Amino acid sequence: MEAIVDKDIKGIICNIGGDDTIRLLPYIDFETIANNPKVFMGYSDTTINHFVMQKAGVASYYGPAVMTDFAENNNMHTYTLKYINEVLLENREDIVIKSSDKWTSEYLDWAIEENDNISRKMNEEKYEYEILQGNGTFTGELLGGCVDVFPMMVGTNIWPKKEEWKNKVLFLETSEDEIKPLYLQYILRNLVAQGIFEEISRNNSTENLKMRHIMKSISRCIKRLHMRQERKTYQYYIM
Repeated sequence: MEAIVDKDIKGIICNIGGDDTIRLLPYIDFETIANNPKVFMGYSDTTINHFVMQKAGVASYYGPAVMTDFAENNNMHTYTLKYINEVLLENREDIVIKSSDKWTSEYLDWAIEENDNISRKMNEEKYEYEILQGNGTFTGELLGGCVDVFPMMVGTNIWPKKEEWKNKVLFLETSEDEIKPLYLQYILRNLVAQGIFEEISRNNSTENLKMRHIMKSISRCIKRLHMRQERKTYQYYIM
């Protein structure tokens, strides 16, 4: 909150994720955030912060953190640097964020000083994205974050009401912990029970089959991604 009200601070970029950002909620002043909008960027456990911004009516940027993207791996990837400049520093409305043509899951221990000057081995990405179902082009505000964090928010004042999920594009990230497909299915069923997936939450056999298809498709996607990893890493899914 001090960083929010400090006029000399133009933006806040999270250092890394974690597992206890939810403890900030009693100290958040949503009106202050609404009256002092500024850049906020981070991912993983800072999903909490993004939902705080959402409740305050301020846009935030689900993106790179300082330790994992700015400081690690010898230098910043050109892909990351390109889109940070375009999204945060250029006054444009025509930015198209394309999929990266490279990826890595090689683990280098931060505690070993020599690793500071070693670049992780990169792999070629064969596919831009994978469509799990449907076709065509979809538009809407992005709303989502680290799926591991969702259960912490349900029932709090930052969890969006049913109607606030309408016309949104839900995106999900998994943490470095290897999430089990069944766990993700439980979370998706929770969203269905809350009526967030309203069009497929009624007791209709066709709609129930559609929901099961979505869950199975995402589960297959998770399994394939974890099978190709050399170590656990962050992965993203778009629905």
